[in-house]
Amino acid sequence: MAGTITRGRVRVEHGRKRIRAYLGGELAADTTSPLLVWEVPYYPAYYIPAGDILADLVPTGTIDHSPSRGVADIFDLRTSAATAPSAARRYRDSPIEELRQAVRLDWEAMDEWLEEDEPVYTHPRDPSPTPASRGSCSRPAFRRATTSRSPTSAGTCSGPPPRSRTARTRARPATGHWIPAPESARTSPGSTAPRWRRARRSPDSPASTTRRSTST
Repeated sequence: MAGTITRGRVRVEHGRKRIRAYLGGELAADTTSPLLVWEVPYYPAYYIPAGDILADLVPTGTIDHSPSRGVADIFDLRTSAATAPSAARRYRDSPIEELRQAVRLDWEAMDEWLEEDEPVYTHPRDPSPTPASRGSCSRPAFRRATTSRSPTSAGTCSGPPPRSRTARTRARPATGHWIPAPESARTSPGSTAPRWRRARRSPDSPASTTRRSTST
């Protein structure tokens, strides 16, 4: 999108995608230069250049007034197969210059809207990027587990998964003097005792040893 214009609460952007609207199975509008107009803050409306309206615009003799967009002439939109009453409006003298040569088509009056070759429903798509679409890297979410932490959804970033907390606490340390824990402590039901424990050192043994000397 390019060329953003803001007048009061109305925002206008010049689109570059092909927009088509069908009425009665016939092409009623076809443009590659749509205007996206935020009449309300939540989503835009399509305004089609008058020269890209392929259906007939039949004057109804009625007008509508908008505090921000000015006075609009109301038209019936007619193809050879169908007519949509009061489905088009044009703000010829709008204080927003970009709207003067465009026609607003009633979204609900059209049978179908296409953006490029994809159907569009409910209202035009907001072209503004969202944080999730800016190439940010998403990590998997993890849930608590008894013996390990398991991803609940796939992530998009490469890298090793988190190591098991249990595996870290039960592994034999790389340094120090350790001996196996008693078998009963390791095999009793529900036991969380470590597989290794630090050897006790006799108070009268040298600091460099961990076992009492057996020599006499």
